[in-house]
Amino acid sequence: MKNIIKHILLTCLVTISVIAGDPIGRVIDMDDPETQFNLGNMYCKGHRFEQNYKQAMNWYLLAAEQNHSGAQFVLGSMYYNGYGVEKDDDEAMEWYLLAAEQNHSGAQFNIGSMYFQGDGVEQDDEEAMKWYRLAAEQNNSNAKFNIGNMYRQGYGVEQNYKEAMKWYRLAAEQNNSNAQFNIGNMYHHGDGVEQDDEEAMKWYRLAAEQNHSGAQFNLGNMYRQGYGVEQNYKEAMKWYLLAAEQNNSNAQFNIGNIYYNGCGVERDYEEAMKWYLLAAEQNHSGAQDNIDKTYRILKKINNLYFEN
Repeated sequence: MKNIIKHILLTCLVTISVIAGDPIGRVIDMDDPETQFNLGNMYCKGHRFEQNYKQAMNWYLLAAEQNHSGAQFVLGSMYYNGYGVEKDDDEAMEWYLLAAEQNHSGAQFNIGSMYFQGDGVEQDDEEAMKWYRLAAEQNNSNAKFNIGNMYRQGYGVEQNYKEAMKWYRLAAEQNNSNAQFNIGNMYHHGDGVEQDDEEAMKWYRLAAEQNHSGAQFNLGNMYRQGYGVEQNYKEAMKWYLLAAEQNNSNAQFNIGNIYYNGCGVERDYEEAMKWYLLAAEQNHSGAQDNIDKTYRILKKINNLYFEN
């Protein structure tokens, strides 16, 4: 079967060589797993030629059969997400395990996540923690972040805020914005640390500068309420707008409230309605409630104009 696939794909090599800028007649080692993996990536990402998941899968399979951990990992992801194949969690797990046996941290992390969520396996927090630790040992920042979550929530381990903070900090040192955001939350709420809004602001800002919409929203709240900083509606609006651009419904709702109440801006019910509608499209219940109230006010204002 392998030889048949190689024969079918051989016709593509000259084209690929030309597209890649290689001289015609260059010898390409069809048996090199790294070459096969790279060709799979080209088809998968549509780099230099049309995207084709089926062709990508063929190349990845050839590389994976030679124990290329990256190809095994990508195959697992394709089966897990249903890219070019029918979604199959069992098949995804098989490929992830093969890659994980070669210490592929992404595969180890994904196996942990599958156990945590119960995707294709029985839900098991302790098993999830085991795989997250293996990935974390290889500096996988998302694994470190998830271990922090497990300790913070007490999933698979006894709840321990101090241990959670340790793992969040390790992930944050690698600029993991989710970890930075959670450290900010822990300081803001005083979870396992002394409550400190200035410290919370510091961590929210680090995450917000990496476009973390939750951190941008929380910075808006801090400026709006004057927590850890002097109250500043203009600065609050700046951060809310950045979060709202990423479809953060809470930020859209709060912008609506600012215009509705005239906090730091001229009161504008039409502008408030615009933001409430955006948030309501994402099923924000508060925005849905405020739309009716704002509509009645606008209708009353329009009637007054008509009568005058």
